[in-house]
Amino acid sequence: MSDHRIRIIPTGRMDGRSYLVICPQTREAALIDPDMNSAALLAAIHEEGVQVKAIVLTHCHYDHISSSDLMREKTGAPVAIHRIDAPGLADPRMNMSVMDTERIYGRQVDRLLEEGDRLMVGAFAMDVLLTPGHTPGGICLRVGDDLFSGDTLFRGSYGNPGFPGGNLAALRQSCLRLFELPDDVQVFPGHGGPTSIGDEKHTNPILR
Repeated sequence: MSDHRIRIIPTGRMDGRSYLVICPQTREAALIDPDMNSAALLAAIHEEGVQVKAIVLTHCHYDHISSSDLMREKTGAPVAIHRIDAPGLADPRMNMSVMDTERIYGRQVDRLLEEGDRLMVGAFAMDVLLTPGHTPGGICLRVGDDLFSGDTLFRGSYGNPGFPGGNLAALRQSCLRLFELPDDVQVFPGHGGPTSIGDEKHTNPILR
């Protein structure tokens, strides 16, 4: 039996994705990037019958953090984000909620992450990779042969470096770092469908 299973939760806007990473043995789970579709998130948690032990934000943008306070309240799980992106949770310009109808001025955080940190949930480990470029403190999370890439790497595309704190050169270096992973690593991005490192390292336009 694998040490984890993935439940993809479409968020309904911008083809976004939240993820439940589930340990089949313990029924513990990590929730990645809880968007504003809190009803779908709560329904998935209920249907899976899991206990959420960690809520991890890959970066500070509003479409990845909107339900984090509610999920924290409902599950009791701590919220984690990289130290560099944490201030953006209270800044509507940095978290891009100036583009939305409701501006976000803060979200609760319980743990500040660093490059190389490891989060244990049930029997699986989530390794933190700092991958700046879309935001200064954007991260990817590696769980075995699966990678949750946030808005760093998409299928056939990559995160927009034109937002506050973005940097195209840094984003390209982050993607090149990801392309050093084995070809069979499956990539689950913050928007759109899954892909693989093997596919993206040969075709992704960030290489141009």
